[in-house]
Amino acid sequence: MITKIEAINEIARRKEEIEEFGQNDGNFKIAKYLKQNVNLWTGEIKEVKLLCNNSIMNHVKMKFGRDIWMKMLENGTFETRVAVADSKGFYEWLASYGTKAVLLSPDDMIDHYRSYLLEILGKYKA
Repeated sequence: MITKIEAINEIARRKEEIEEFGQNDGNFKIAKYLKQNVNLWTGEIKEVKLLCNNSIMNHVKMKFGRDIWMKMLENGTFETRVAVADSKGFYEWLASYGTKAVLLSPDDMIDHYRSYLLEILGKYKA
């Protein structure tokens, strides 16, 4: 719940003035932007590989699109590769699935995700 709303004195900018909108030679696609920038958190776009339980397949498709690459595995899981922003928003989304979604690559994002989880764990004294 949003409780501290503050007015700012910034004027709205034209989309041409916003860096992200100028990507791909001005061929900006809002659907692609929303899929990559999970929960609207921005960051460097990277391809990630995920191992997911089949029970969350529809959630993954809703988040990243029905046309994503998926490899079905025999143990009730699937692998997928999606382009996402290396951001807190992606880590929050991933953590919401607990052990049903595992980040397999890239290594630097695995390190960032581990740090994110350790920060959460640090709030709970053993």
